[in-house]
Amino acid sequence: MEAAYLRGEYALAINLGQRYLQADASGPAGQDQLWYLIGMAQLQLQQPEEARRTFEQMLDRYPDSRWRPDAEAGAADAVWMADDPARAVTLYQAILARWGPEHPIALRLQYQLGQAARQAGQWTVARQAFEALVAKAPASFEAGLARAVLQEAEFTFSIQVGAFGVRDNAVRLQRQLSQRGYDAMVDRTLADGRVLHRVRVGRFASRDQASQTAARLRQDGFPSKVVP
Repeated sequence: MEAAYLRGEYALAINLGQRYLQADASGPAGQDQLWYLIGMAQLQLQQPEEARRTFEQMLDRYPDSRWRPDAEAGAADAVWMADDPARAVTLYQAILARWGPEHPIALRLQYQLGQAARQAGQWTVARQAFEALVAKAPASFEAGLARAVLQEAEFTFSIQVGAFGVRDNAVRLQRQLSQRGYDAMVDRTLADGRVLHRVRVGRFASRDQASQTAARLRQDGFPSKVVP
């Protein structure tokens, strides 16, 4: 089961793990690790509710498991993936407080906390999380990610209306939006090695404000998504 997970065969890993559990046999891993890996595979397959239930069952059954911190983090990830970033922020903060800043999982939790807080519009919490991560472990992988967010990210909500490989197409859409009275801009980013020119509208202090404008954009015929 673990080998299937490591190969990226997540559906197979779930199937094998559940079969081992039903047979009350751990296979090459312990029962607690099986529960944990099933939950992680469900996250990889974008199944947050199933993953959350799996992690919670594992935590109930094996409160002293060595996988407990990872399962708690996985449950928080599932809550965030289910589009509840504010609750995820609370969970990440509680897990960090419980296990302490020196625990091996702390750096990942700190970064996830910052990103969830950004999505929830908790800008001060997000910035503090990223800055603390950079200060604590400046050479870490997570600190590199946090540093990039601090340098590049707007700590506000915006609305993405389109993304194009050709800049002229993005500029054309920006002009259409401006003619309708929207505060539209074009920025440049890299995604999977490709340059994309994103067309975004506005900077909003709250998700509700951004959502209201996104609804107007959709009424005007423009596909819209509130970001981050």
